[in-house]
Amino acid sequence: MSLMRLESLRVIRNKKNIAVFGIAIVIVLLLFFLNFETSKKMNPINDYQRNKVTLENSLSSLESNPDKSVAKERVLRNLKEQLNLQTSQIEANKTGDWKKELKLQISLDKNLLEKLRAGTAVTDNKDIIPITEKEIQLNTKLVNQNIHPVIESYETEGINFTYRILFYFFPFLMPLFVAVLIGDISTTNKMSGITNLVNIFPVKQTRILDTRILISFFYSCILIFVPLLVALFIGTIANNPGSWNYPIAVNSNGTELTWITISNFFGRALLLIICLLIFISIFTQFLNTFIKNNLLLMLVLIGCFYFVELMGSIKTKFYAIMHFIPFTFANVPKIINGESALNFNNPYLNVTDGVFTLLLSSILFYFLTILIINNKKRI
Repeated sequence: MSLMRLESLRVIRNKKNIAVFGIAIVIVLLLFFLNFETSKKMNPINDYQRNKVTLENSLSSLESNPDKSVAKERVLRNLKEQLNLQTSQIEANKTGDWKKELKLQISLDKNLLEKLRAGTAVTDNKDIIPITEKEIQLNTKLVNQNIHPVIESYETEGINFTYRILFYFFPFLMPLFVAVLIGDISTTNKMSGITNLVNIFPVKQTRILDTRILISFFYSCILIFVPLLVALFIGTIANNPGSWNYPIAVNSNGTELTWITISNFFGRALLLIICLLIFISIFTQFLNTFIKNNLLLMLVLIGCFYFVELMGSIKTKFYAIMHFIPFTFANVPKIINGESALNFNNPYLNVTDGVFTLLLSSILFYFLTILIINNKKRI
């Protein structure tokens, strides 16, 4: 029996590993159920009707005012225009004309933006202007491309729900699952299959190392990508597949807002996840040259991931060199959309630099591990 097959059988027959796979899929199912139930309660018509009542009260109050100034007439015209738009939007929602509903929302948002810039609208939200601008851009793209909008953060469409799962899995659930899986593969206290093979046949230590790395990478890929495929399947069956051209906002280098398609986002995520799993698979073998205990190895690996996330809440001079730390790129979706670059004030936290850092670190730790193994004469 080959070395690769022995290791694969050991992984598959381990009940703990099967449980990890099962838990990951159950989490996806639970999240979809929560999103599905929440989205049913989030019909925007309730907000439309509240806004209409507010506009009607404001209009009634202003009309009862005896003032006949030009300023009053201008405000009255603006309120009547907004009320007509809001009334039309309610009717469009009731008839299911989502495109008309979205066009009216664009008009309402543009009116709000004009008021905010003119200083005639008062709000405590300092980010209201960039948020409103972003909404106008998104809705305009959806109308122009004939793409039905989704409820942000509570998507149930197959493609959009899979996109949301990335944010749920990274950076907390993924490191936990992968650490449990790879930690078990890497530690030597349960390597009886390898030990027997080494005792019977002359197996090179580097071959054992390469086998562990390949097995770790292969099964960690399955652990990450199978739940994503399950999310895509569930969303497609229960709702609809969504659109691969759905626009996603990203902050290039943490500053400039640009738009990419959701398929482009998935492509970048796929590349970064593969590089990340390659690094984790190799780095874990490096740790295993010092740490033989299964639990301790998993805790150290998880600690490396979470330490970087903790750094995000502490202002430090280390922000300038965060792109040299491979674990910084574990938060895959936020690396892609530019949030990490913004949080760490580091424009180098992007996909290109992440791939470079992860692959270079993988090569470095691979040869370090070989050097240590050769010096110890054992693995």
